[in-house]
Amino acid sequence: DNSKCALSWPEPIFHMSTLENEPLIPAEVDEEKPAPSWNRKTSNATIGVGVLFAMGLAAIAVVQFREMINLSPLAERSAGELADVSVSFQAYNEYTAIQGFAGSSYPWVGKGMLVEPFKKSTLQATAAFLDVSKVDITWKIDDDLEFAGDSFEHIFTKVGEYEIITLAVDSSSGETISRGTDTLLCRYVRREIRKMTDDDREAYFEA
Repeated sequence: DNSKCALSWPEPIFHMSTLENEPLIPAEVDEEKPAPSWNRKTSNATIGVGVLFAMGLAAIAVVQFREMINLSPLAERSAGELADVSVSFQAYNEYTAIQGFAGSSYPWVGKGMLVEPFKKSTLQATAAFLDVSKVDITWKIDDDLEFAGDSFEHIFTKVGEYEIITLAVDSSSGETISRGTDTLLCRYVRREIRKMTDDDREAYFEA
C-alpha cells in the first residue's frame, strides 16, 4: 500500500514568513552601560584642579593690577624699583594729532623722535608707572640749551641730529630717578598740498 510507505515529515517549528520578518540584528540596542564610578571621580578631580588653578591665576592678576594702580610714593620705593623707571619723550607738532608721527613707517625713525625745522615742536616726557608731572625733569639739547618741566616747546633750526638728555629727580628726596640720552632727528617732511595747514599752504604758494 503506497499510503503506508509514504514518509511523514514533522511540521516546521518556524514558518519562512516568520523568519523573513526577523531582523539579523535586534532593532533596539541596549542602553550604554554607565561608566565605572572611578572614571567619574577622576573627571571630577581633574575639573576641580583646573578650577583651582584658574582661580589662582585670577588672584595673582588682581594683585598685580592693584599694585600697578596703587604705586607707592617715589620716596618709599627701593633702589631696585627706581632702577626700573625710565623717562623718555616724544615730539609733537601741529600735524601730529591729525596725521600721526611723521617718519614712523621707517624702521630707523623712532616713534615721536622726528621734528621739522622751523616748526614749533613740543617735547613731552613719558614714563611707565610714573606720573611725570610729580617729578622734577631737566632737559638738555646738545649740552647747550636747558629746559625744565615735564614738557617744553622749541623750534629747531637746522637739519640733522640732536642729542636730548633727560634727568628726572624725585622732588621730595632729591634722588635721581632716571637719566637718559636719546637722538632726535630733524628733517623736512614732504606732504600733499591738500594735507598742509592753511599757513603752510599759503607760504608754499607765496614762495
